[in-house]
Amino acid sequence: ARKDKQIGQLVGLGLKGQDLKNELQKLGITAQHYKDWRDVYNARAASAGAGKVSYGNIPFKDLREVEDTLKEKRDVLRNTYQLGDSSSSAELLQHEHKKLLPEAKQLQDRALKITKATEQLVESGCFAGDRATEQAYTVLSATSDYAAELQQRGALLERAIDFFRKAQTALTKLDQLEIQITTTDLPSTSPQLAQLHEQCARTIEEITSSPITEGYSILDVAGTHGTDGVKRMVEELENRKIAIDALCTAHKEEKLRINQALNSFLEQQNELYAWLLSAADAFLRGRQDMGSDLPMAKD
Repeated sequence: ARKDKQIGQLVGLGLKGQDLKNELQKLGITAQHYKDWRDVYNARAASAGAGKVSYGNIPFKDLREVEDTLKEKRDVLRNTYQLGDSSSSAELLQHEHKKLLPEAKQLQDRALKITKATEQLVESGCFAGDRATEQAYTVLSATSDYAAELQQRGALLERAIDFFRKAQTALTKLDQLEIQITTTDLPSTSPQLAQLHEQCARTIEEITSSPITEGYSILDVAGTHGTDGVKRMVEELENRKIAIDALCTAHKEEKLRINQALNSFLEQQNELYAWLLSAADAFLRGRQDMGSDLPMAKD
């Protein structure tokens, strides 16, 4: 009976080739005995409709189910990793993402339960307990990694939703500014137009600065995988910013005119100052002889 239990544990380990031969040799079990017992056990399990088989009280099939399910879930997450291209699409992705959280918790709970069971096997002296415990801890760690990946993606989706909302608001305001700039009746040389353009230029910077910064921050964290929508929105914001800012020229031209006028004034001032110095010097040079009497001094 003890050897039959050990064979059941070996079946659960799923050893093959030389590893299986080594274990059979250690236990003094023939290959034929192992094969006969395995066939009988599997036949009984199948006829009983056993969905989950525990060989010698080791829940190997449960462990493999968790491992296989986890691998499938992580592959799907990697292959479908997207942050959307608008707030609505990101919200839809977030809705579907939240469905994964309870499943991840269930997998983690199952892995923890199996790990505790394998620890009890080690305490009971089961020869396969150490191997089972090692495998169980590996799977448990993988479920924790998967939960962390889901948490990170959930946080990024939340940021993406907020980013797309801010970006769309910024684009709407930029459209309004463009209409205001292009439909004004102010003369091209009026101070009022220069003031308007200067104010609009500041507003453009205020509107676009936050969403563009946040977009680049998301790209830095998420990388290039699944972030095409965020990248396109950042580029659209930057292009619109450049295009509308190019319409705000009056204040720049006014500053240029003022600078040119100031430079011209300073240049003329310097020329006048130089002339005055030159004239004063010439006058003084011509009046060095003060004369020797009053009539000469008057001359």
